[in-house]
Amino acid sequence: PVIVRVESSSMDSEISSESFRDLLDQLEKTTSTWSEGQPRISDDQNNTSPAQREEWHRKRQAVDQRIKLIVERTENLLGGWKCLLFGGFCGHPMEMCLRTKVEEYGLTLEKRVAAGLRFHEEDSRTLLFDSELLFGCVSAINALTPDQVASCVAYLFSLIYDHPFSVDLLDSCIPLTQLYSELIELYNSVMEKEKIERSCNILLLEKNLERFPWESLPFLRNNAES
Repeated sequence: PVIVRVESSSMDSEISSESFRDLLDQLEKTTSTWSEGQPRISDDQNNTSPAQREEWHRKRQAVDQRIKLIVERTENLLGGWKCLLFGGFCGHPMEMCLRTKVEEYGLTLEKRVAAGLRFHEEDSRTLLFDSELLFGCVSAINALTPDQVASCVAYLFSLIYDHPFSVDLLDSCIPLTQLYSELIELYNSVMEKEKIERSCNILLLEKNLERFPWESLPFLRNNAES
């Protein structure tokens, strides 16, 4: 099981000026406004004019578009750690192969960054790299942008060095485009030719978070969630 904290009241201003609660409120306002003010049309087409049906579909389309934008902004708010909401690979043998490669890559990456930090006269002590979090990032690499991957990896190094580790500092140690390409290549070297079903995710949500239609998030549409 993985515990993911989603701030409902405030988020990092570098990610978004919106909070998760803001988006929830916007979503509920949009759906309630539609429920209360939607045009009334009869199931019997003989009692409904073409103009009434056209008005209903026009307004419904506008509501659907607003909801779509709110859902997309919510996914953006989650950032790169949305990767932790993906299901596993159902114990498939290739999952263990990918984990092994990620662990090996993590050790190499740690040494490369440590070498870069020495160049910058930073603290270069080495602690345990969290390969499990890196695996979560790599296993969902196709759903992440280069910026999201860089943010996740920089966070892992902030855990190692016990102080904030910026994306710019990471970029000075290893170019971010190179990092992203290497992780894509790592994933494809194991999983590219495999079509592995992911296990169902069971989300245990607190009362504010359960108000959101998680299954509608674009990156989860092809994953089983309950």
